[in-house]
Amino acid sequence: MSFFCVVCDLLEPDAVKVARPVLRGGGGSDVASLPDWGRLDEFGQATLWQGFERWLTGRFPAATRIFTDDAEPGEDTTRNRDFLRGLGYEHVTGTHRIFAKGV
Repeated sequence: MSFFCVVCDLLEPDAVKVARPVLRGGGGSDVASLPDWGRLDEFGQATLWQGFERWLTGRFPAATRIFTDDAEPGEDTTRNRDFLRGLGYEHVTGTHRIFAKGV
């Protein structure tokens, strides 16, 4: 959970109500010197993804499916598709890269 605390320290406060926090470099500058956390292992990725699914279903209780694509920058598409299938997602027929899971 320390990951989230570190990220919060790097978020720039909202300038106005319509603005969104901006991830800044270390030392409060705009230089991209963010901490190098490396990639999460598969267990960590699955845990984070399942937490996001819980948030989505809590935020949108009437939803019947979750849709996502298989794109993850810097990752192999086959690996991403296997990851999604391992979490119960299936390729949506007629689409190129979209996967869905019933909730």
